[in-house]
Amino acid sequence: MSKIVVDDIERTDDYVRFINDLKAFHNDKGTTLLAEPVLGGKKVDLFKLYKEVIAAGGFDQVTKKRSWKQIGAIFEFPATCTNSAYILKGLYIRNLLGWEEEQIWNKEWIPPEELKGPEAHKASTLAGKTYKKCKHKNHHVIPDSFILSNPSHIAPKKVILPSNLITANELHQCEISERHHRVQPFEHVHSMESNPDGDCIAGNEFDENTKSKLLPALRSNYTTDLDWALNKMVTISYEYPQKLLLVENQELFRSLLQKADACLRETLFSNPDNSKAHNIILKILHIIRNFSFIESNTKVFAASADFKQTLIKCLVMTNSSHYSHCIEILENMTPFVELGPFDSIIGCLNNLLMTATERSVILSSIRILTMLTTSFNSNLHYLLPTSYQIASRITQFLIANDEELIGVSLEYLFQYSRQSPLFAQNLLTLHDGADIGIMVSLLMTPYNYFRPSVVNAFDSPPRSNSGESVLFTDHHGNVPCVPDLVSYHQLDEPYRCLGWIKDKFELSNTSSELSLDDMYMLYETRFGYEKALRIKEFYTVLKIAFPIALASVEGSPRQGAILEGTTIRGLQVKMCILQDVGSELMCQWTNCSQSFNNPQMLQSHVLHDHIPSTSVNSSCMWLDCDQDNAFEDSFELSSHIRSSHLPGFIDNSDIQGVALVAAQLLKVLSRNSNSHVAFMPYEQELALMVQRRPKLKPYIETMFSNFRISSSTSTSTTQSSPAGSSF
Repeated sequence: MSKIVVDDIERTDDYVRFINDLKAFHNDKGTTLLAEPVLGGKKVDLFKLYKEVIAAGGFDQVTKKRSWKQIGAIFEFPATCTNSAYILKGLYIRNLLGWEEEQIWNKEWIPPEELKGPEAHKASTLAGKTYKKCKHKNHHVIPDSFILSNPSHIAPKKVILPSNLITANELHQCEISERHHRVQPFEHVHSMESNPDGDCIAGNEFDENTKSKLLPALRSNYTTDLDWALNKMVTISYEYPQKLLLVENQELFRSLLQKADACLRETLFSNPDNSKAHNIILKILHIIRNFSFIESNTKVFAASADFKQTLIKCLVMTNSSHYSHCIEILENMTPFVELGPFDSIIGCLNNLLMTATERSVILSSIRILTMLTTSFNSNLHYLLPTSYQIASRITQFLIANDEELIGVSLEYLFQYSRQSPLFAQNLLTLHDGADIGIMVSLLMTPYNYFRPSVVNAFDSPPRSNSGESVLFTDHHGNVPCVPDLVSYHQLDEPYRCLGWIKDKFELSNTSSELSLDDMYMLYETRFGYEKALRIKEFYTVLKIAFPIALASVEGSPRQGAILEGTTIRGLQVKMCILQDVGSELMCQWTNCSQSFNNPQMLQSHVLHDHIPSTSVNSSCMWLDCDQDNAFEDSFELSSHIRSSHLPGFIDNSDIQGVALVAAQLLKVLSRNSNSHVAFMPYEQELALMVQRRPKLKPYIETMFSNFRISSSTSTSTTQSSPAGSSF
């Protein structure tokens, strides 16, 4: 049976005229137009897409600001189309970019060869690679006369393009950045036959001779020398960072900082849109981030005041593409950071928490503020003055549909409440005590993947700082034991990532290019909320999925996947990436369309989100439920749901993840002298939870014991007050 395609294109006179003009334009250029492409089961209105991109400043501005996701949101693609931003960008390049170049920017568009072949409209064509634009004369401002004579094109007035044209090796940033767990990146096994003149350096090819060439190249004023040095160091940082320890190469480190500082001055004070300077900064941050996984390097970073100032400058830039790299470096440095009075790192992190929208930046900012309290005793003294305002922001994340964000937020609240009674008192009264109710409800959260780092969880392995692999650790001899990858969605990392890469990508000729950041963006968009690997682990899994195939004859071209800077040559995206969907365990409650990864999460959702705590004459809204009579109260309705629609709801699982941190936090808060007042509205719910999840019993019993102690203390204080006044 053929799949139904939704067609909601409004074929107005303007639309028809635009499509006809666009067809004629492509005919003149020797290319073909895909007038009504299909994405996510819907026909894409190219006229609407063109107007939205132009209104946002054009292709360059949308790409630079990473706004393709926002553009895609206008078309309301289904939630199962997880890669719509990536595919939409490719559609625009293949069908509309040439028209924009000539009609808006008055530049001659020379179509790439990829658009003249039989694979011109494959989803992977020009979608994941940086687009090489022809060099044109500087016509960066839209002429007023053009706007007046072409109102139907809705071009923005005086939109300024970046003065530097996009080059073939421009870095594209992923939309959701690269972190989420603390697994140490692992060493990659290299071939012993690599060509030393090639771009991909295996560990044994990096020697003193190469080192001696890097320093003068980094200090050179010639672009080609600098690009060579940065690309070499990017490759080294991914492939074999132990070969270049910064504690033994201080001059290289200082040269990187000096080059980054020069580019920062250019972008902060002279030319904010200097794409060349931005690209240099991004490459340097790639290098330093990868080196920051080595403990000796992080100590060098933490001891360098100049480096900390460089990080701060990157974090205050209006261009947020640097944030994710900087924040991950800072997170790796945190165990060695000692704060001082009015430390700019505190203000920077607080500002990111209040203003940032990138999930990864928010996650790491919370983690850093939490870990800073454990690295040095004096740090808490400097963190507490702003912690009350930050707590108000962090409690907002407790209602997010994101297990990891909830978990790290709870850990922050636990750590500060445990060390500061005043913070705990403030948290009890925040938002009139409503946050306590949210924390109580989180006690029923099933464990999925979040593993606490501050709360003492028995299942959390220590983090290694040795630089050795902790992934692919199950071996038969020297060969990793790889499970069946067909159902990779159900596997743990890194096997899930390995299965996904092999399913969604394939080897191609060396003219096919993909940005490493774009590939990681696709992976993290799919698995980002489910404990995704960091980009460095992702790269190593990629190398296992598609090893570099070396030439058999010296001087002959390489075949297979090749890393050049941050670009992967020889790979392309499969069309099946459009069918990359997640869990399909759907809630059957009327007018609810949420889906979940496992039955426990579905059960928790139904009982907490659809059944109110106090209700009279409630009906069951489960689809196809044959029970027509209303229930007297929520308990009777809950019993019906558990027995008829969610049988076996009693959760006998261990208290782990979010539930563990919530339980420990509530235990800490229950010690406060006024806690019984804040917890009183939720005592009945807590008592019921012991029946629903028996292993919560010791935690909840401790809370009630603390309530009795605080209540009796409060009573005895009140009774002794008159006697004291008679003296």
